[in-house]
Amino acid sequence: MDTQTSNPPGRSPGSCPANCCTPAPASCPDSGTRVLSGIGDVRIWPTRMPGTADTVRLHLEPSHAFALIEADRAGLRNWIRRTFDLVPAGTESRHIDWDTLAHRLLSER
Repeated sequence: MDTQTSNPPGRSPGSCPANCCTPAPASCPDSGTRVLSGIGDVRIWPTRMPGTADTVRLHLEPSHAFALIEADRAGLRNWIRRTFDLVPAGTESRHIDWDTLAHRLLSER
């Protein structure tokens, strides 16, 4: 999947205000290929400007930084479909060993 990254004019990564970080639901990327979707620090939407490629933009804005990612819409939809085939929406937590993950994250400090 081809992607491009850039900083919007006049905004530096450190200029963004801190927001309440809310995880995006698994359906967010899929619906975001059709309409503006997302909550908290994650937003995704299709570009609909005449003469532009069929792309989606993903805006990530955690505390003290942000990223705007542009991706091929068809490539993203294919990746989402393959991902949902492997891990169906709503079953993500069953595929993660939270105890092991927490131990690894905390032991790296």
